[in-house]
Amino acid sequence: MSTAAEPAEQLLYRPEEAAKALRIGRSMVYEEIRLGRLQTVRIKREAEATA
Repeated sequence: MSTAAEPAEQLLYRPEEAAKALRIGRSMVYEEIRLGRLQTVRIKREAEATA
């Protein structure tokens, strides 16, 4: 039995991180955002996809 806590799931991803996590290309991430299949949150001037 491990006593170490597992890291918390990441809730926001930059497009490049989302592409890696979803195993798709970065341009496909932007396409999914455009189609409304991925939600985005604006933090300052950068868009980040929600988990």
